Amino acid sequence: MKRIISDQIEAAQHRDIEEFLQLDEAFHQTILQLTENETLLQAVGYMRGHLDRFRFLAMKELDLTEKLINDHENLFTCLTEKNAKKGVQLLRSHMGNLHKEFRMLRKQFPAYFAE
Repeated sequence: MKRIISDQIEAAQHRDIEEFLQLDEAFHQTILQLTENETLLQAVGYMRGHLDRFRFLAMKELDLTEKLINDHENLFTCLTEKNAKKGVQLLRSHMGNLHKEFRMLRKQFPAYFAE
């Protein structure tokens, strides 16, 4: 996971959004696999196409790389220190950001989103 974060930093420095998103996906897949929750893995797999389109649009329109890297570094620290309470707080915040980003993008690009 630390290597993924390092590679994300490099991709962000080169403004390589495609590479950054591939690494973001690898980070999320690693986290999901750690849960050993097959139902969750399948559910995310089914939504993958929609999530990827949203994440690509968000990365193009919103300046997220620094925030995402910071979130990933903090989550990695929680995992290595086995700090579940702080990890849950970070995940809730991370997911809360997703909702904010969704609202902003939906307002900016209403034709991209179905009612």
